Amino acid sequence: EPVESVLFRELQVDEEYFAALKDAIADDLDLFNADNVSEVLSKYLGSSIRVTDTDD
Repeated sequence: EPVESVLFRELQVDEEYFAALKDAIADDLDLFNADNVSEVLSKYLGSSIRVTDTDD
């Protein structure tokens, strides 16, 4: 079958932002109904996070 469209999205962040994001998630795990930060990231963002150098 021919492909009619493809869509890809990702969250691009630097190391500092990613650390702050994980801290914010850790502060409110109950909101996400999760036991840890890794579970939240996997559940809501999957593999769609790209952490880049601040120089990029």
